[in-house]
Amino acid sequence: MEFIGQEKLIESLQNTNARAILIQGQPHSGKKTLIRKLFGELGLYVYEVSGSVSDFRETIEFIKTQANPMMYLIPDVDTLHPGTQNLLLKILEEPPMKARFCLTANNMILPTIKSRCVSYSMERYTPEQIQAICCDS
Repeated sequence: MEFIGQEKLIESLQNTNARAILIQGQPHSGKKTLIRKLFGELGLYVYEVSGSVSDFRETIEFIKTQANPMMYLIPDVDTLHPGTQNLLLKILEEPPMKARFCLTANNMILPTIKSRCVSYSMERYTPEQIQAICCDS
């Protein structure tokens, strides 16, 4: 699948070594699709993290045991339960050596979480890009 648009964002993401990335943009703008495609092509396994506070706690323990580099995709950080956001903040403060995190959000997130990430924004699609996406489907 060829990704249409977002050239500046893709170039920036390809050139970053950041351990924590935040991508903000409109709902259904392709944030998760972009992350899976781009980091998959860069050779990282992308593992999506979601669920309740207890699920997230178990996932953090799993992350700490992994020996291979992985990208952990945490979608819609702005809608997470406050307890989950606090757990996320703790792991972003001291991330395991092989772990990278990519968070997505539609709206504002906790400033403490945002301060631990390199932030990017999805660009709005042009009518021509929307047409190309529709025709490609």
